[in-house]
Amino acid sequence: MANYVVYLSSTKLIYFYLVTHVIIVFLLESITKAEHSHGDRGMQYQNSTKHLQTIFTGRCYDHCKDAKNDCPKNIDCTAVWDTFKQAFVKKNQSNISPESYKDFVQNAAITIPKNKALFWSRTKEDAFQFANVAGYVTLEQTLIGLLGDGLVWCGENDNSELAEECLDPFTNGTA
Repeated sequence: MANYVVYLSSTKLIYFYLVTHVIIVFLLESITKAEHSHGDRGMQYQNSTKHLQTIFTGRCYDHCKDAKNDCPKNIDCTAVWDTFKQAFVKKNQSNISPESYKDFVQNAAITIPKNKALFWSRTKEDAFQFANVAGYVTLEQTLIGLLGDGLVWCGENDNSELAEECLDPFTNGTA
């Protein structure tokens, strides 16, 4: 498969992309080897990341303690977690949309310098190295991108906590 690196020059286009797609992209990229089949339904599942809230808020505080990062002033990482969690708890996994994460994205608002966004496909390490040398920013270097990178999460109807198992969007045709 080909490797792609795309440079975007419009800050508005980048923000639109983040608002509408960042969470779904990370959910899709965080598919792990924890998949298994459930009986004769043939549906594929993956396990939710254990200790998700601790990892999420820890990443937030670690990222934001460095003044050069993209965090809003006086950010409350627990409040960021709360708006993130509201996007999917007590909801059917197949009915979550990018719009569900609107409050989270607004609460964890980021800024990327104009002409400095770097999107990549299947070249993560190369993209990070290039971004660091050339002064670009990858999605994973932003607060929103970092918070979801490599994690798996979903909710269930009538459950105020995380679901233990999430539908695999690749094998179940929802991706």
